Amino acid sequence: MPFLPFGFGGKAVAAAALLLLGYFTFYVNQSIAYRWGNSFVSPERRARFSAGKEMVSLLSGVGYSLTLGFITDAFEAKGKLPSAFVFLGSVMAAVTAVNLICFLRMEEQPLRGASERQRLADVLSHTFGNPRFRRATFLCALSAFAQSFVGGFVGTYKTQELGFSVGRLQVINVAACLCRFALSKPFGGYSDRAGYAKGCFLGSVLTAGSFLCGVFTAPGTRLLLIPLSILYQISLAGTNQNASLMLYAFVENDYITQALAVKNAFCGASSFCATLLGGRILSAVQAAGNTVLGRTVYGQQLLYAIGFVLLFAALVYNRLAVYGKTEDRCVGKP
Repeated sequence: MPFLPFGFGGKAVAAAALLLLGYFTFYVNQSIAYRWGNSFVSPERRARFSAGKEMVSLLSGVGYSLTLGFITDAFEAKGKLPSAFVFLGSVMAAVTAVNLICFLRMEEQPLRGASERQRLADVLSHTFGNPRFRRATFLCALSAFAQSFVGGFVGTYKTQELGFSVGRLQVINVAACLCRFALSKPFGGYSDRAGYAKGCFLGSVLTAGSFLCGVFTAPGTRLLLIPLSILYQISLAGTNQNASLMLYAFVENDYITQALAVKNAFCGASSFCATLLGGRILSAVQAAGNTVLGRTVYGQQLLYAIGFVLLFAALVYNRLAVYGKTEDRCVGKP
């Protein structure tokens, strides 16, 4: 985007349009691929399988991120930061192409009922007409709002206000990912036994703890970024997969693909709105000289505080309306 011959406003519009296109194409594919992948998995081991899948992803991601972090630092040390972004963009494009090739070479696995045309009325009845699905979708959308409200604005905060280099940040992220790696299997086993919504609840508690650390993370207390990162990565072991797996407990298996698509659409819209609102609040705080009610507060600290309140509300809702009101250990039909 920086190299396109547009003004600042044109680049902003183009970036937003490309982000929306990216989310759209991602979610169009994700629901179908997700159900197809899980069709190979025994229903009572879905969470443990998802944990193993994430562990493989984490190990490869650790080496990938650490290497690119140090390369970016090397470019920046030479005063060639724009070249670093060109390099990163090229690597991302290459990895995406390899990912596409992998998809094209996978064996086709017909899904039961996939060739049957389902009436719109039946789809609506088994999604929007299902109160358990509505509650689970609202919970996921609220959690997505809280995380996107904060997540999009902490990257520059870590490198600028907190003064961390990209390489050091990657070391912290790698350590946090290794902690998540070590606890992924226990989280998966707990979710398979107790229920996906309860696994999601436990993960959200850790996310809230991470956000609470973020409230107090400032240049003078920047080492709080370490427990913040560790808690957040571990929390993903409970929230990342269970947010989708819980739909298997609340929706008939023949309508899982549609239910996932609806849930993802609401979460995507929620995340987008949260990013817009969070950006406005951050800009307002920065315009006021990082002052809120007469006290020096960085905008990201305020975002973390609001995100913590939102996550607390999601925890209460999960306890009262999702796993506290419905039994989610039902794994549905194979």
